[in-house]
Amino acid sequence: SVLPTEGSFIRDKVRSDSLPLPDGDGASYLTSLYFDEFTPGQTLTDVSDLLGICVTMEHSYMFDLEISISCPNGQEAVLVQQVQTVNETYLGAPFQGDDINTPSPPGQGVGWEYCWTPNAVNDTWTDYVNTFNPDTLPAGNYSSHEPLSQLLGCPLNGEWTIRVTDLW
Repeated sequence: SVLPTEGSFIRDKVRSDSLPLPDGDGASYLTSLYFDEFTPGQTLTDVSDLLGICVTMEHSYMFDLEISISCPNGQEAVLVQQVQTVNETYLGAPFQGDDINTPSPPGQGVGWEYCWTPNAVNDTWTDYVNTFNPDTLPAGNYSSHEPLSQLLGCPLNGEWTIRVTDLW
């Protein structure tokens, strides 16, 4: 007789670079992770199989950022939509002495981990801040602006890219 077995595995990829975001000029910071450990041709078929998309970052004004993820075939989901507001909400513990002409010296700010997950406890960044009005967005899991189900059908192998744009 044959007994089916079920299992799961996690393919962690980490990229650790510390670069300043281009400030307010519409230029984007891009960073990519390349996966090649999955079965050739395998695609994302169930959004709950995506455990999360995480970044560790600090920034002095979260509402000027737009953040998206794209998969190897070009499908994309917007994780954070840029919304300008009077709320001054930080990400992590940013260095406040920098400006467009004098970026933060390395190691001055402290990034916190922010993740977007299919079944996040928290709503989007914007909705969370509009509800609780924190000075700093707490580290944790959040909902994405566009549903992560937009990534269904994405090849698992290949280059996955995060784009962060400071629009203000």
